Amino acid sequence: MTDSHTAPESKILVAKQGNIAQVRVCGRATFKLSTDLREFCTRAMRQGVTRLIFDFSECTAMDSTFMGTLAGVGLDSRGHGEMIFVNVGNANRSLLDGLGVSRLFQFRTLPTAEINWNTLCSAVDGESAQDMAKAAPTVLAAHQTLMEVDPGNIPKFKTVVEMLSAELSGK
Repeated sequence: MTDSHTAPESKILVAKQGNIAQVRVCGRATFKLSTDLREFCTRAMRQGVTRLIFDFSECTAMDSTFMGTLAGVGLDSRGHGEMIFVNVGNANRSLLDGLGVSRLFQFRTLPTAEINWNTLCSAVDGESAQDMAKAAPTVLAAHQTLMEVDPGNIPKFKTVVEMLSAELSGK
């Protein structure tokens, strides 16, 4: 039987067992996924996770907020564990390299081992993703992180940070 409905734009599947957490990024990784991703990773590290494994084999693209969120998690994990990125395609690797955040992660290209996906839960799906207003603090933090990690990102994101800072302080 064929499923005729269209897959959501993006989602993240997560699983945690012992001191290892896995994240599978599916579709376009955007600001809509960033808050929930950060919350999952922060909670997992508080619960003793020392290895975060991200599978990008199904990730079609990433926006700057998502990459900034990854960078923030990478900075938070220093001294507590490691972040391993598996199967990052050339286009996504170029995006990460272009923002100067690649040095925060380990990269591997491996066939992804099948795990018990029954333990996965959907942290975010395209239908319940938050809107930009709710995501504004995450978007701001992600872009500030990108500017801190690589000063070359300051001209790229200075205007975004200024606009979001003004919007958030006006509330």
